[in-house]
Amino acid sequence: MIIWVRVETLAKYEAGNGDFNLKRKFEQVSGEPCLVLHMSQATPELVGELKPRALLLSGCGTWFRDFDVRDFYVFEDLVRALPQIPALAFCGSHQLLGFIYNHGFRKLKKVEDEPMR
Repeated sequence: MIIWVRVETLAKYEAGNGDFNLKRKFEQVSGEPCLVLHMSQATPELVGELKPRALLLSGCGTWFRDFDVRDFYVFEDLVRALPQIPALAFCGSHQLLGFIYNHGFRKLKKVEDEPMR
């Protein structure tokens, strides 16, 4: 199994359906089932129990400043807790990974797009 972690506001995640097409493509390419989770659902406990072969971390079409900084806590916890699971970060998630390993979100009161982007 691979897990596609969708980095987006919960409202946009729930309103969209584009992830289904990506899910199918990932399954075709990998030969593995793909589970799509919103970043708030991808807790280290759940992902650890599922034992995925890989994590795919999505890009983000929303300005980081439009998130509450606490929205990224679970994402940060996941990345830090399970370093043994290979991860591929696309676009905005790649930027978030750099921020996690250089600063961390719990030290912030608000996420700013600069210098993130």
